[in-house]
Amino acid sequence: MKTNRIFLSFLATAALGAMLFLVSGPVRMPSVTAAERTSSAPSQVPPGPSPVRNQPFASVIKVAPFAYCYLTHQGPYTDIQQVIQAMVSETQAQNIHPTGPLMALFYNSPDQVPPDELLWEVGFPVMDQAMPEAPLNKKVWEYKTVARAFHVGPYERAGETIDRLMQWISEKGYAADGPVLERYLDMNPSTVNPEKLRTEIWIPVSPDRS
Repeated sequence: MKTNRIFLSFLATAALGAMLFLVSGPVRMPSVTAAERTSSAPSQVPPGPSPVRNQPFASVIKVAPFAYCYLTHQGPYTDIQQVIQAMVSETQAQNIHPTGPLMALFYNSPDQVPPDELLWEVGFPVMDQAMPEAPLNKKVWEYKTVARAFHVGPYERAGETIDRLMQWISEKGYAADGPVLERYLDMNPSTVNPEKLRTEIWIPVSPDRS
């Protein structure tokens, strides 16, 4: 799933979406509490670790299943602001509270399909007992093995890290086996130097048997 300029423009816009969450009253992205960090509930997803200087570029990690609430959308990435606005409005109306950072999932790319066929989701982790109603959806992240890398810098350059991670996966004898997931780790991107913005990238993997 090689990225291109259209995909990179979406990543830049995602920063604006994160800021919409931060200024939207009851939906303000919370810090994960100590109780949540120690909970055994599978939906409790702790904030992603900060990248450490000189750490390996990527690693394969195990991920516990977790529930998340989201809006799904088919169409160009330029629709991102209206999708997030709709999600903010619905989560407020339904009293749905996030337990982790804003995230986005991508099921195809502009290299594979026309813009009106792009399929993607925007959402956040929630407690298992959350019961969102339409148009919100809820599902469980079931991919237990993911390749993880961190992008530090402007969102519009995160596509470069995704491309590099895809190459790393192949070189290590794995195959991508699910959607690209991005977790936006900064609570308020508007207060962070763009060169220090943190995005955690997951790509589900399985052994390459080809």
